[in-house]
Amino acid sequence: MQSSSSIRGVVALLLVAVLGGAFWFAYQGPESGTTDTGPGETSSDTTEESGYIEPLKLAADAQVDYNFHVKPILSNNCFACHGFDPNTRESGLRLDTREGATTNYAPEGEAPRFAVVPGSPEESELWKRINHHNRDLLMPPIESTKEALDENEKSIIKRWIAQGAEYKTHWSFIPPEKSGLPAVDNKQWVKNELDHYILEKIESMGTGPSAMADKATLIRRVTLDLTGLPPTPEEVDAFLEDDSPFAYEKVVDRLLKSPHYGERMALDWLDVSRYGDTNAHHVDLIRTSWPWRDWVIRAFNENKPYDEFIVEQLAGDLLEDPTMDQVLATSFNRNHPITNEGGAIDEEYLVEYAADRVHTVSTAFLGMTMACARCHDHKFDPVSIDEYYSFLSFFNSIDEVGLEAQDAKKAEGYRPYMYIAPNEDDQQALNATKQSLVQIKDAISGVAWHEEFNRLVESYELDWKHLTPAYRHAFWNGEKVSGPNYKYLKINSTLEELEERRKEAGRLEFDISLKDAPEGADLVMVHFYGLEFDKIGNSRDLDTAEGKAIVSEFDLHMVKGPEESPEIVKTLGVAEHWSSDSALGMARPAANAFDDDPATAWVQSPSDRALVFMLRLDEALPSTEEQGHLRLAFQLEKDSLLPIQTSMVHVYVAKGQQTLKHMAEQVRPFSLTATAPQRVRNRHKEQFALEWSVSKGAHASEMLAEWGATTDRHYLLQQNAIRVAVMQEKDEPTPTFVLDRGAYDSPLKDRPVDRVVPEALGEMDPDYPKNRLGLAYWLIDEDNPLTARVTVNRYWQLIFGNGLVRTAEDFGFQGELPTHPELLDYLAVDFMESGWDVKALMRKIVLSATYRQQSVRRPEFDLADPENRYLSWFPRRRLPAEFIRDNALAASGLLVPKVGGPSVKPYQPDGLWLEKTMRPNSNTGKFVRDDGEDLYRRGMYTFWKQVAPPPQMEAFDAPSREVCVIKRNNTNTPMQALVLLNDVTFLEASRAMASRVMDELPGEWETTLNDRLVRSYRYLTGRRPSEQSMEVLKNLTLESYKAFAADSEKAEGFLSYGESPIDEDADTVELATLAYTASAIMNLDKTITRD
Repeated sequence: MQSSSSIRGVVALLLVAVLGGAFWFAYQGPESGTTDTGPGETSSDTTEESGYIEPLKLAADAQVDYNFHVKPILSNNCFACHGFDPNTRESGLRLDTREGATTNYAPEGEAPRFAVVPGSPEESELWKRINHHNRDLLMPPIESTKEALDENEKSIIKRWIAQGAEYKTHWSFIPPEKSGLPAVDNKQWVKNELDHYILEKIESMGTGPSAMADKATLIRRVTLDLTGLPPTPEEVDAFLEDDSPFAYEKVVDRLLKSPHYGERMALDWLDVSRYGDTNAHHVDLIRTSWPWRDWVIRAFNENKPYDEFIVEQLAGDLLEDPTMDQVLATSFNRNHPITNEGGAIDEEYLVEYAADRVHTVSTAFLGMTMACARCHDHKFDPVSIDEYYSFLSFFNSIDEVGLEAQDAKKAEGYRPYMYIAPNEDDQQALNATKQSLVQIKDAISGVAWHEEFNRLVESYELDWKHLTPAYRHAFWNGEKVSGPNYKYLKINSTLEELEERRKEAGRLEFDISLKDAPEGADLVMVHFYGLEFDKIGNSRDLDTAEGKAIVSEFDLHMVKGPEESPEIVKTLGVAEHWSSDSALGMARPAANAFDDDPATAWVQSPSDRALVFMLRLDEALPSTEEQGHLRLAFQLEKDSLLPIQTSMVHVYVAKGQQTLKHMAEQVRPFSLTATAPQRVRNRHKEQFALEWSVSKGAHASEMLAEWGATTDRHYLLQQNAIRVAVMQEKDEPTPTFVLDRGAYDSPLKDRPVDRVVPEALGEMDPDYPKNRLGLAYWLIDEDNPLTARVTVNRYWQLIFGNGLVRTAEDFGFQGELPTHPELLDYLAVDFMESGWDVKALMRKIVLSATYRQQSVRRPEFDLADPENRYLSWFPRRRLPAEFIRDNALAASGLLVPKVGGPSVKPYQPDGLWLEKTMRPNSNTGKFVRDDGEDLYRRGMYTFWKQVAPPPQMEAFDAPSREVCVIKRNNTNTPMQALVLLNDVTFLEASRAMASRVMDELPGEWETTLNDRLVRSYRYLTGRRPSEQSMEVLKNLTLESYKAFAADSEKAEGFLSYGESPIDEDADTVELATLAYTASAIMNLDKTITRD
């Protein structure tokens, strides 16, 4: 294969020479018919929003409105020091409320001072200080870095005070109401209610709307907006030929029924929901989230009412008799970054996960920057730190862990989760075994001895936690820490040596120095991580082929001398042992473990997620180096699959008698269980109870056998199922306190919080449950002022590039004001009245005359509306990253339109994951590309490693999705052109499209060239090239033909990219030439932009 740089270096010179910049010149005039106006013309502004909206200028006799004229000035210049947060409030003056502004704030003993004296600007300190001649007294202060108010702002403040200084509730905190449709002059232009509001603003500026876009532009625009895919030439031609009055409506209705509509709508929600295929923290391991992504696609395709969409994602698990889909929906709030870093503190990350949910839910549904109140009262919005933690308390009782397992497939963790079986029969069996376990559990709970067992277990758990909390933490998290009752001891042998011995002799031998062992240690524990449990099989019944013993014999010695041939100084006796095998609860006499009887061998069940051996010795271990090393030797069964993996073995010794002596005699058989991980004990509590009851003589043997068999069957079914993280409440809510400065370990115990919503947003109905379900009901309550507004604004943004409120993530005091407040409220109320019908909303937007306008920038608005805030023309927008790729694949014929399924790994640069990984041998350490149709799936199905997103997507502003993103950036960089010219995806698509047009238009080169160029252009841009564009394309094609004809190796090299087959019968020079021209067209503004 030729070097890509040498091949493209030559042809790139041709491209520059022939085009001469023609593909990038500015737009010269309006479009007409179905022909393009030029190869690189742009027809809209590229100016981004300024980030600050000035208060509206007023007519001399107009009434000043606090929300729309005054508050933007005060919020930008005053509230940081004179606002909601008492901790940063200067001079005791508060300007965000009428009471604060009109109250005497002078220190005691001084003359009264009032910031605002309604009706009298001259007596108002606010007016005096913003006009003060003394720089030391001028407001805002010079040191604040804020500029002095301009004359327009000063005039607004003065007039507002003179008119009585009326304060109002923040505009977005008032429930929306429909107003009457504005009167307009050009009634013939109006298509539906939306247009009244838009046209009224345009006509108020003394002009009218833009002309309607031609039909070819319109069908490409609406097809891309509703499906993310381009229309086919056949679809374009059919629409152009349809002269019926409702031809456009028919196109819209067809697109809304397309399965690709759900994909397009879901992509926006994936950004909001921080969707990814990995954990985002630390090693960034794989997590299976794609079933939730597919649920989102189905929800939009089925037009699930948006209120149900909210409720199911926030609290589907809390609905009465929830379906699997309703539980799956709650994965929305498990998409947050997750850590599995050794040493991470569980409690710290539980707080982080809850805080992430506060940020995501408040941003996505309320348009509030609530996260700003985590460490202190919000500086601008009326959200206190107490209200923040009240909101957090809705998400603080999830039955989850902070520190995830290193490998979620093989180890306990990722709790809670649901299992999705590969077929209906297995799913029914999985559900049945789960239900059987519930029934057995209920049966156990109903017997008398169960209460006695629970009482005893609770007593020893509490005692044990109080006695040795550090020991418990050190054991389970595998940390190299020490304390008075335990020590972590180093294994002298390397892991490679241990593995070699295992292979050669079937033994695992550990030589351990006792130099740092605690005095009197008599408890030894060995913990194996990362075991291939799915390969070990069901070991409860050793008579079956599935059952495999792990360890049959065990030796414990004190040894001296060289490691290869040590001298056994002393053989240590074992009083009793415990292991995480089928007899989970009871410790057993040592004699039963080491008697050459396979029936008493230590075994591993698929229901267990860790292998733990614990031994209590007859006597204490020596604690000096002179007395030798401790050697543990495990004799493995012949077919044992017990592996040794890096950092996966930990050995501990402890003072067992001190640790366990407090145990009640009634639970003495369970004494060693006290050292088991809490998760193991919780998961097998019923089995502990059953085994204990048998030991006490209760008639529970049959129940114990049924429990064991059902448990094994259940876990075996889970081995082949897909595991997805979902939400699940704890049995009892976790108490929530305000955290000092947001620190997880600094709860203010004197400031507990209840589950309530911020006062400024209204109260939660007392009939709603005080949990996530109640919160969801409050969000969709018709009295909630924000949810419907925020939603319709985001969908307006989806279509027009900017929302009616441009700060779609912030409807608070610092957010921008809506350009059309009455339209926003109309859409919000109409949306709720429609039953939260998303398809109806989208249909209304794209059927409006506003949407159908040309995308031609209008010079007459350069002063009045330079950023096109009032939609005097349709705003052009570059396609999202995924759709640029989809467009190229669809035009080439390579696109595989399959909907849903596991994420795929198409082309990306070699070594990228390795550069960004902390662990090369992890499941995301090395990128392994897929083959076949998975190379050509839609961009939204590309595997999303959040630490290293697909670089092709990043170049076109796709976010990493580590946090909630409401609006993507929209940049223009040279890197984007380089991606389109050099990325394998686009080079292969260029070749495939060239092959496609040659197959569809066979014939001699000279006689077919024009038609082939037109076909290529139509596939990518949706329209025919203009005469000027055609001339440039033809010149480029003829020049590149000469270059390739002169060097056939360069032609072959240019065609070599990608895995799709090359047409062996095609003329190599012709194919390379047309592929090169297709590559140039793919770079056109017309191709990657939606007009």
